Amino acid sequence: MARTPFPTQLTLEQLSLLPLQGLQSIRALRGKLGRQYRALVCDPHRGVTALMCQELSRSGTHVTALISGGDDHHNAQSFCMLHGAKGVLTGRPAAVMNQLEDNTFDLVIDTQGGQVAYDAAKRILKDGGR
Repeated sequence: MARTPFPTQLTLEQLSLLPLQGLQSIRALRGKLGRQYRALVCDPHRGVTALMCQELSRSGTHVTALISGGDDHHNAQSFCMLHGAKGVLTGRPAAVMNQLEDNTFDLVIDTQGGQVAYDAAKRILKDGGR
C-alpha cells in the first residue's frame, strides 16, 4: 500500500505504476547510497530513473542528470531539477560521457544501454564504482 500526496496531477493509471517502478528503483539502489557519492543518471525525468534520482538525492548523493536535447528539453531539465539533480548535461549519453573526465562518478545509471555508452560509463567510474 502506498500513499501519494494530495492533490496530485497523476492519472489513476500513472499512480498504479508507482509501486512497480518503485520496487525496481529500490532493488537497483540497495547498498549504493552514500553522502559523498557522485552519480550520473541518464533520463531522470521519467520512469524508474526519476524515482532513482529522487532516492539518490534524498540520501545525500550528488546527482548529475544526463538528458537528450529536443523540443521538450526545457521541461525535461525542470523535472530533473525537481527530482533532485544538482546539474544537467545535454546530449547523446555516449558522446557526453566521452567528454567527461576519467574517474568522476561513483555510480552511473543508464537504462538505454549499448556498448559505446557502457564503455564510456566504465571510463568515468571511479575505482570500485558501479
